[in-house]
Amino acid sequence: MQRKDSVLNKKYESTEQKIFRVAYPPVLYYLIMMATQVAVGFVVVFLAAKKMSTANATDSANFFQAMIEVVNRYVVFCNIVSACIGILVFVCIYRYDIKRKERMSLKEELKNIRTENVMMCYCIGITLCTGISLFLSLLPLDGVLGSYEKVSSQLMNGSFIWLFVGLGILVPIAEELLYRGVVYLRLREYVGVTKAIVISAAVFGLFHFNLLQSTYAFLIGILLAMAVEKFGSIMASIVMHMAVNQLSVILTVTGINK
Repeated sequence: MQRKDSVLNKKYESTEQKIFRVAYPPVLYYLIMMATQVAVGFVVVFLAAKKMSTANATDSANFFQAMIEVVNRYVVFCNIVSACIGILVFVCIYRYDIKRKERMSLKEELKNIRTENVMMCYCIGITLCTGISLFLSLLPLDGVLGSYEKVSSQLMNGSFIWLFVGLGILVPIAEELLYRGVVYLRLREYVGVTKAIVISAAVFGLFHFNLLQSTYAFLIGILLAMAVEKFGSIMASIVMHMAVNQLSVILTVTGINK
């Protein structure tokens, strides 16, 4: 009866319902990030304002600039908090989809990939990061619809350990649960594998901050979804995404990527 109800629910979902089911998870993650930045920023600015008031700040312009600099110092911390909240939220959504579609459990899916394939995915991720970065560096994309250098300097403003843990581990887990675990698999249910790969990658690219990053994320997103299909586990895309981000952090911190 449960299987029959699931089929009926899928059959009678309206187009608007399908669009909503695909669109709201990325928007939710964006709102989580915004709320985290506002909450952390409010606390940091409040504490910094008390210090600056006792130090007799000269004028409002300098005061405002100082506040921006203080908030920018905590971008990595905000990303870590947002990723942790995102992981909790999207694990719940992912598990709901598993129950609804009668797929294997998340624990079983994470185990549904051999160790050698995990290592292969990590190596593929490093190769993708290097190859796509070199390719995009030849295209005049930076500065169009935002500056990659400016965004990168904000995201990479922190110690190596915090960057590696946040951008190299937690963010990939959160984003893969969201974009491949929820968005892609829901799209695959509605439009098939090929279209789902392209559309989910486009959504992944759309939620970045400039044309260069969006193009990079789109190309990476296609390959991450293909990895899920190839290895039959979201663990494949998580490992590949970790490799991509970890290499980016290492190259940036060491100055090689400048």
